[in-house]
Amino acid sequence: MDIVKPEGTILIASQCSEGIGSAEFQKLLMETTDIDEYIKMLYEPGFFSLDQWEVEELIKAKRKAEILFFTEGITGDDLNNLLVTPVESMEKGIEMALERHSKEAKIAVIPKGPYVIPYINERS
Repeated sequence: MDIVKPEGTILIASQCSEGIGSAEFQKLLMETTDIDEYIKMLYEPGFFSLDQWEVEELIKAKRKAEILFFTEGITGDDLNNLLVTPVESMEKGIEMALERHSKEAKIAVIPKGPYVIPYINERS
């Protein structure tokens, strides 16, 4: 999140060979149609769901940037209910992002994204 400009684009590629994720995460994500309502629910006394933090992180990203998502492991209606914009290929996602931001837009490629914390070195 630190390297994405406000209203930027995040393009996620994930195999999703095991589907969407845990049953708890899948239920929360598929039932979340309004992110403001989801945030309100988090503050309700007694509310707790095992994987609520994952949906919270997705919402943080969605509030900052457009999220494009490429996978071959999730299809159809499920893919359309994940708070992301599905794309048919990484190439199409890059094309869409460059159309939105210009051909001169900067692109960061982060392999194994969950295992790194990218940042911008202000001294460069």
